[in-house]
This record gives sequence, structure tokens and C-alpha cells, in this order.
Amino acid sequence: MIDYTQLMPLLTALMAAIIALYKWYQEKEKTAAVINFFDPAITHTVTQTPATVVAAIPRHTYEMNDDLKRFLLAGESPTDRALIQAQIAAAEMAGQLKYEIQYSLGFYRIEYGLVASGARGK
Repeated sequence: MIDYTQLMPLLTALMAAIIALYKWYQEKEKTAAVINFFDPAITHTVTQTPATVVAAIPRHTYEMNDDLKRFLLAGESPTDRALIQAQIAAAEMAGQLKYEIQYSLGFYRIEYGLVASGARGK
């Protein structure tokens, strides 16, 4: 006859052993992947070109938000406003992640839709 009082702890111990084995195997795979990545004897090939990587990036991650555009345009002459807006639109349409906006009084360096640096004056 089967003693059911001992069956439940046995099944629990078996499940715990299976879970531990599964976690050990996952860690072993991660360790092998890291070792292979840094092993100079293994040659790695790039499977994606930069153009396909950029195409996969969501537009909102590199488009400038409206508040920042208003900040850049504040206090500028109408000519500079048009020039800045045109450069922003062209860069965003081309999907550029990093670009520079030139205008009569200075420049802004834009990276991922944010101002990375800039200068004003001659």
C-alpha cells in the first residue's frame, strides 16, 4: 500500500530538484555565452547593418519633443527660426540620431532628440 503522507514531501522535493537543475542549466548557458563573447579565438560576425538597426529604433526615441523645439526657437529671428525648424525636420525625416543645427548666431548638437551641447556667438 502507498503511504500518502510521505508522497507529498517526495513530490515537493522532486519538483525542487527539477527547478534547481533547470536554473543551473540556464546559468551554465549564460556563462558559456559570456565566455564565447570575450574569447578572441572565436570570430564574431555582425548580422545587422547600422541602417537596419536604426530602422528598428522607434521614432519617438530620436525625435525632438515640442517643448524642446519651442525652447530652441525662443528669442530667435524669423529667419533663424525657419532655418532651425527646417534642419530639425530634415534630420528627423532622415532618421538621424546625431546631428548639428547651424544658425546665424551659433549651433546646437543634437543626440537622440536632446541637446547635447551648443554655443552662441561668433
